[in-house]
Amino acid sequence: MLSSLLLGSLLGGQTPQTFELTPSADAWVYPHSSDPGGETLMRIWGDGAEAVDSKFPSDGGFAYGYLVFDVPKLVDGVRFKVESASLIVFAQANEELTPAVMREFPLQVRGLEKTFEEKTFHIDTFKQAPYAGIFGLGLVAEKVGENNMFKIDLLAKDSHFEDFFNTGARSGKFAIALTSKITPAESRSLIYKVFTKENDKALVPKLVVKVQ
Repeated sequence: MLSSLLLGSLLGGQTPQTFELTPSADAWVYPHSSDPGGETLMRIWGDGAEAVDSKFPSDGGFAYGYLVFDVPKLVDGVRFKVESASLIVFAQANEELTPAVMREFPLQVRGLEKTFEEKTFHIDTFKQAPYAGIFGLGLVAEKVGENNMFKIDLLAKDSHFEDFFNTGARSGKFAIALTSKITPAESRSLIYKVFTKENDKALVPKLVVKVQ
C-alpha cells in the first residue's frame, strides 16, 4: 500500500489516498521506567500548568509517550499534501477522568525532531523533548468497552503536522509525542494510561493520514 501511495505521488496523481499505520516503536518516557520500550502502558501527566518540563529528562514530575511510525519515503523535490490526519489511541478509563477533566487537561499530540529504536531507547541517551507546538488535542473520549478512545485531529489551528510529516517522509520515519498538563498531585488516578503496541491489537495506537 505504501509503495502504491509513493508511486502515485511521484507521478503527480491527483487522487487522494488514505493509509493507516501502527507504531513501529513506542516508549514510556519517564526516568524511573525500567523498560521504557517494553511497557504496556504509557502513563502521561504534567504539573497542572505545563505539559512539558523546561528540562529534559524530567526529574519525574512529567511523563510522556513517544511513538514512531514508518511512513512512505519520498525523494527530493516531492511533497505530500496532507488533507486529513488523525491519531487514534485507547486509554484506561476511571471515574476521576470525567469529560470535564479531560476537556480541561486534554491529551496533546506534538512532534519529535528525532526517531528511535524501541529496544535501545533510554531516556538518558535519547535526549529529545517534545516539540513546543501542538498538532491536536484529545478533548473528547468515546467509551469503547471499558476503555476510552481518543480520535485526535492533527491539523488543528496553527498545526505544523504537514511539515513534520513531510520531513519524516524524507527518511521514512516520523515520530510524535503524547503529553498533557493533567497532574496526579491530588489523586494518582489523574493521569492518562495509554495502551502501547505491546497490548492487544484492538488497542494499539493508529495513525490515519489522507494525502494527495
